[in-house]
Amino acid sequence: MVKLNLGCGNKILFGYVNIDLRGGNNIVKADILEYLRNTPNNNVEEVILHHVIEHFSRRESKIVLKEIFRVLKPAGLLDIKCPDVYKISKSYVESRTTCSQFNSYIYGGQNYPYNYHKCGFDEKYLSEMLKKIGFGKIKRGHRYPMEVSLKALK
Repeated sequence: MVKLNLGCGNKILFGYVNIDLRGGNNIVKADILEYLRNTPNNNVEEVILHHVIEHFSRRESKIVLKEIFRVLKPAGLLDIKCPDVYKISKSYVESRTTCSQFNSYIYGGQNYPYNYHKCGFDEKYLSEMLKKIGFGKIKRGHRYPMEVSLKALK
């Protein structure tokens, strides 16, 4: 049973192939899109994509999600989380978030070369994108106040 933890950073999950562009102990050093393109169709049970999709451009993010759909087995699970631009913007406008926090949420931590955000999502936009790609049942996952969290079945 193959489970992928894509863009894992330093969060290693037991029972998953942990993949990150920066590599590390027990982490496959690989470009996510290249790794997915080299994965056979209908081969993966589950994909975790936590705070990764925003690091791709809008065009690339659609390609990544299509590749995830392709490699997932029927009824395979995508667990995806990302910053919620609507909640972040609302919090900033209502003075509940500082400019520094806003910048970090929207543009990434920018503390190493790949930690920059290239696009943004809210729950509706991401849900619609997943539906267009072909994901069936989509439901909310556990989330923190400033993020979108969805679980989608192929």
